[in-house]
Amino acid sequence: MKFIKKNCKILRYILLLVISIIPTLFTSASFYRINMNTSIEGVAKTLEILGRRQLVSVIDWINEFLYDLNALAQLSAFQNLNINELSKIIEYMKFNKPAYREIYVINSKNEILYGYAANKKEFLNSFVIKNALSGVEKMSEVTKVNNKLYIDIAVPIFSEDNSIGAICARIDLEYLNDLMKSIEKDETIESFIVDKNGLFLTDSRYLPDAVGNLKIDLQRVKTSIDFSKTLPYKDYRGIDVYGCYFNVNDTGWTLIVQKDADSVKKQNQTIIDIGKYTSLFQLLGLLALRKLKEDNTIPKEMADLIEDNIKKEKKS
Repeated sequence: MKFIKKNCKILRYILLLVISIIPTLFTSASFYRINMNTSIEGVAKTLEILGRRQLVSVIDWINEFLYDLNALAQLSAFQNLNINELSKIIEYMKFNKPAYREIYVINSKNEILYGYAANKKEFLNSFVIKNALSGVEKMSEVTKVNNKLYIDIAVPIFSEDNSIGAICARIDLEYLNDLMKSIEKDETIESFIVDKNGLFLTDSRYLPDAVGNLKIDLQRVKTSIDFSKTLPYKDYRGIDVYGCYFNVNDTGWTLIVQKDADSVKKQNQTIIDIGKYTSLFQLLGLLALRKLKEDNTIPKEMADLIEDNIKKEKKS
């Protein structure tokens, strides 16, 4: 008789264990699946938000130079093409804003009144200068001089609605890196800008000599991101990353923001491990509670209340 009672007691504990484990395993599996999906979607949204912030900053950075040059074109020193007066203003601007590598003033006769150009003929025949002299502001493609990258921005000078010359600024793209780094705070996220050919225009976090030298397969990257922002693709290092991209208005540039897939997996695994340990502790707590209740160590009403609270916590 004692043997039968003992077996029944063991069987009851086994059944209790099985009944407790099944929902715990189901909860853990559901938690894993939901967490993986939501975490990756969260990463995609984070990259999107960061990228849009950087895009606005880059566009504002370029527009700031256009604003400066157009403001200069309204000054009497420039409208009168007074070299002595305009030279003082230009030197002051270059001193206060180092991104201005050089500022040129050209008259309607295609003569450089201020500024030095190493290849004068090529410079004056560039489409940027020709458009500015015809009354249209323009920005050039990126040029490489002495291992540094520059863009030329030119605006017309008008006098009584007639174009009498142009102001052209050569902008050092090195200062664009400072802008990018001021926004990019997360060490697991990298953002950079490439030109229409996939050439790096700003620093790579991992390769020190990428600017002006390293090219990526831009079309492949865009195609991968367009297919799905929640699926990783291989970046220029051959590493799986999640990413998004933005076309920088009227420049031909592309801003890319990406995050290593491994860092996302590690983050997910940490959350999943916490969920597993929590489920295990809850299971052990239920077993211990049942034992204490059967041994009349604690009142049945209190045990039932604690058990209900544990179950509610698991559901939430």
